[in-house]
Amino acid sequence: SCPDASFFNETELAQHGTAIGRLIDSLPSNCTAQLIVRVRWDGGNQLDRCAGADRPDEEMLRFIRDERIAFLKGIPFKTVEHLLVVTTHPAALELSSFRIRPLSLKVPNYTDELRRQHSRRIEELKKVCNNALTSLRDAKIATSPLAEDEIVALLYSRLNPARARENKPPTIRKSSTLRSQIALNACEDGFDTTTIDGYHHRAINLQMRPTTLDGRAMHLLVNQIPGDFDLVI
Repeated sequence: SCPDASFFNETELAQHGTAIGRLIDSLPSNCTAQLIVRVRWDGGNQLDRCAGADRPDEEMLRFIRDERIAFLKGIPFKTVEHLLVVTTHPAALELSSFRIRPLSLKVPNYTDELRRQHSRRIEELKKVCNNALTSLRDAKIATSPLAEDEIVALLYSRLNPARARENKPPTIRKSSTLRSQIALNACEDGFDTTTIDGYHHRAINLQMRPTTLDGRAMHLLVNQIPGDFDLVI
């Protein structure tokens, strides 16, 4: 959960900015960080889940609870999730080790080298994530890492937006690659557009670099977008 920085005083804003800056500075060169703001007008669903979990024994308490839930469900309100996605990429030196050498008489077996590189990247990603969690905690942002099934569901919904509305992600088999099981659609890319699973995406520039974008202006922009949406930065 993210604190509302608009209520911070000058000292708290400085501490918040320093912690976020430390997070960005800690990212290695072969790393990409994306902030996903997921807004859903599904507050009624949250109330239904709470009502199902809370079952008072006394009739009067049940009446008060039901009346309160009915009143709240008449007020549209949204849930907002913030996801920080960190991805590492193989360095150029690592990729060069897989090139077929001139005058090679046979194609070498790269299985062991791929396994070693995969293990190194996992350890590197763990270190990056631990540094990010520390910086977010210093910025007074409460965090919780996604479980494996939650990561699969997130990737599945991004790669198959239409199919994900009707079907749940498949049970992942260790015998096959993750890509072959959840990337079920080919995408069509343009200069600033991507179409995947019938959904059309377009990238826009909100500000010309290297100028900065005011956080309050970004907050106002998000509040003016109607309906459910995902904002990816």
